[in-house]
Amino acid sequence: MKNEKNGNGRKTFDAFNLIFLLALSVLMVYPIWYVICAALSDSNMLMGHRGVLWLPINCKLTAFDMMFRNPLLVKSTLNTLIILTTGTL
Repeated sequence: MKNEKNGNGRKTFDAFNLIFLLALSVLMVYPIWYVICAALSDSNMLMGHRGVLWLPINCKLTAFDMMFRNPLLVKSTLNTLIILTTGTL
């Protein structure tokens, strides 16, 4: 007794399923990749950029420098940790 048939319907389903899941993966991963590339890019160059952003433009870390200079970063991180621990208890 055979477990499964490997007919044309199964191959068509597998091909469609592969294409659909790959497209869905790209749609979910690209926004995260865009934010990472934008954070690493020079802000002036980024504002003038048109089209899809595949790689950082003129890589600079000024966004992270500004973020770590902000005195509210420690307070907001502590608030997040407090809410996280009290919410899970």
